[in-house]
Amino acid sequence: MIKRIDQPAYTTDPKQYSRFDERHTVFMRLLWDNKASFFGHDYRENIPEIIARNHPGYSRIEFARILAAWTVYEQFSAAFSWKRVSQTDPNMLTLGKHPVKSPSLMSEQIKETARTYGANLVGICKVDHKWIYSHDRSGDPIEIPAEYNYAIVIGIAMDKEAISASPAFRSATASGVGYSQMAFTAACLAEFIRNLRYKAISMGNDTALSIPLAIDAGLGQLGRNGLLVTPEYGPCVRLCKIFTNLPLEPDKPIDFGLTKFCRECHECADVCKAEAISSETEPSFKLACSSNNAGILRWAVNTDKCYEFWVENGAACSSCIAVCPFAQ
Repeated sequence: MIKRIDQPAYTTDPKQYSRFDERHTVFMRLLWDNKASFFGHDYRENIPEIIARNHPGYSRIEFARILAAWTVYEQFSAAFSWKRVSQTDPNMLTLGKHPVKSPSLMSEQIKETARTYGANLVGICKVDHKWIYSHDRSGDPIEIPAEYNYAIVIGIAMDKEAISASPAFRSATASGVGYSQMAFTAACLAEFIRNLRYKAISMGNDTALSIPLAIDAGLGQLGRNGLLVTPEYGPCVRLCKIFTNLPLEPDKPIDFGLTKFCRECHECADVCKAEAISSETEPSFKLACSSNNAGILRWAVNTDKCYEFWVENGAACSSCIAVCPFAQ
């Protein structure tokens, strides 16, 4: 059963928690953290040797598919922009700012538009500034103006069958396709908002933490695997979001009993070849590596071990997604 609740189903300790620095993600630490076991190691660096082994699911064709799947995400950098991407249509200037008489109706129109552009899930929440990164990957402080008071969070469902092939290359292709679809959907929805003469900051994994915002927006809960788990697709989704000053009506968070379920279910921990996922019965405030942020009650994932396996595998791994009962 899915219940709408007044407060998100997570616990933070304000004495321990502070805004996370994006430079402390695994993907940034490999560039500067010389104490990390994976320092300087791109996870695709062993591709020629991996392909040469001629193992099923690790062919040159499959690797070419992975690279192509990321094309829109990697080449369309304007997708995640704070400003208008396309040239302003003169009609937009003539029409002026769209009057929003009903934030509730506007929210329904936003969700309809997002689904038109490819979103599978859409939720809305107030912007909680504790989920905004303290600094971006370049080390510049991030401050979001107070007028951006709503977040639109979008879930893009990935190909479940392809993800089930993890850790073979096919699952990494599904991940790349998800990211490219994120870029398309977020860019189009942000331009839609700007066409109404409101402001929009479009984001992928940058600027703010996607998972807690998605929880706030009622898309799902945090699972043992450290990912957002949704009732509809389990963790088989990619997330993007848009901050805006468009008047909207927030959704309530949900509780569908995931934490209780994860206490009993250890399938993601059992399948993880890197042994990066906790098997402990209860979530805690313990940290598993330096890419975890303090002050959050959860099963902390050792992302260092996870990334080390990526380097060994030559591609992203989605086994914890594939095996989750909610992904079935």
